Amino acid sequence: PNPGKALVSLRDVMETKQFQKIKSPLRIGLGQDVGGQPITADLAGMPHLLIAGATGSGKSVMVNSLIACLLLQNTPDQLKLVMVDPKRVELTGYNGIPHLAAPVVVEMDRVVGVLQWAMREMDNRYKMFAEAGARNISDFNKKARRNKNLDPLPYIVIIIDELADLMMLAPEETERGVTRLAQLARATGIHMVIATQRPSVDVVTGLIKANFPARIAFAVASGTDSRVILDTTGAERLLGQGDMLYQSPDAAAPVRSQGCFVSDAELHKIIEYWRSARRFNLIPAEESVIPKAEIKPQTPLTADAPTRPVAAPVVNIASAPAEKEQDAPTVEVTAVTPPPRPKPKPPAPKPSPKKKESPKQQPLWEALQEMEQAQPQYDDELMPEAIALVRQLNKASTSLLQRRFRIGYTRAARMIDAMEEMGIIGPPTGTSKAREVYPAPEEPAENPTEEKSEE
Repeated sequence: PNPGKALVSLRDVMETKQFQKIKSPLRIGLGQDVGGQPITADLAGMPHLLIAGATGSGKSVMVNSLIACLLLQNTPDQLKLVMVDPKRVELTGYNGIPHLAAPVVVEMDRVVGVLQWAMREMDNRYKMFAEAGARNISDFNKKARRNKNLDPLPYIVIIIDELADLMMLAPEETERGVTRLAQLARATGIHMVIATQRPSVDVVTGLIKANFPARIAFAVASGTDSRVILDTTGAERLLGQGDMLYQSPDAAAPVRSQGCFVSDAELHKIIEYWRSARRFNLIPAEESVIPKAEIKPQTPLTADAPTRPVAAPVVNIASAPAEKEQDAPTVEVTAVTPPPRPKPKPPAPKPSPKKKESPKQQPLWEALQEMEQAQPQYDDELMPEAIALVRQLNKASTSLLQRRFRIGYTRAARMIDAMEEMGIIGPPTGTSKAREVYPAPEEPAENPTEEKSEE
């Protein structure tokens, strides 16, 4: 490798002809190869991206450069972002921009709900495509421009900064949601960018890796981690700080390149621009709605109403109660008086369902306690037969259950321990002798007679 590294800025890549040739709202700049040629891609054609690398290898910088590239090309009506940041420091700075479909998710308990929301959105979009006769989101948006009854749909990009935390919390739900979205969400305009710093087999499973043909590997610790990401070695010899291997879906081998760099000051300017644009757009929307709502009830009353939209109705109602009481109950009085009256009323019915729920919850809690107390009796299907055998032979041992039921030592030992907890047999004697079997509570006098007869 070269002893000196060159800084690759995002602007240099976005101003190249290769980047401008891509006619897609989700075009992204990844970096430059060893020959200085820009590496660009279309996120809609990937259609999902997996980024993995050790700490300090440039993984978070790549994620921020991808977000900045998307924000510089798309308006909030064209693109919606869903961000998951378990670290709470990487993506939380984007809160407040109008592109976010929801605030940045930092609580791990809500991540599964985010994936479920994305799957429901995907299903709803497929239904809309079927009704409109469209095959994908681009075809649907073309028809929406011609048909006023249809609204164009924005692209949705789901960015997960750390996949390992999700796989530790809820591995089955996370793998199921990510796999289903990766398989079906491409046509609906929903794409995923997932990053992880622990590229192990339990995090990047076979199902997830099979549905992410586009992958970026930064410097990793060992060749095993490189095989998990790229199915080949090489990432363990990278230099770090943006040095990466990019595996394109249509390429036979990964390409070594230097990732784009975006400074914190540049990101701050982009975020502040969109935050100010959001505040600027909200002001005229509120002003345009308020006068329309005030002029309509005031124009039939007096000619002076438009000059004082707020004071006019108050003076008129107080001065002429006879003529204007007819307008008041229909427009103003009926709209203002009922809301405060039902507000105190809802608390009255609220305690009633609580009283109904409390008796229902008590038997459930008692049933749970009973199940917990009776749990050792039904842990094993052979437990009733084992109890009957022990009482019939008047002896209990692990080897006895192993021979009679043809089971392993662990299962037989658990059954012996369960019978000891239930009070059926005694504690271990410390020798090779079988354990003592206590008489059954229903037939206390039969066992001694049987023992005497057997003797």
